[in-house]
Amino acid sequence: MKFLTGRVIYSLLFYLLAVILVMVARPSFLFAADGEIKPYGVGEGKTVISIGVVVVVLAISTFYTFAVLDVIFGK
Repeated sequence: MKFLTGRVIYSLLFYLLAVILVMVARPSFLFAADGEIKPYGVGEGKTVISIGVVVVVLAISTFYTFAVLDVIFGK
């Protein structure tokens, strides 16, 4: 399993931890007062930033961060 380098494993673990923290923290811009995920849209009870966008941006930024760390510290 050559594709499972340190970068991928650390990225995956950090990503899973971050997603779990978002789900446990339930920030008000993503979740309604009753704990349900807010629907995407503009208006009362909706959010412009959906949970899907947050998860994708988190995944990309996590992998990019660990890739940059690999370059900086010369793995």
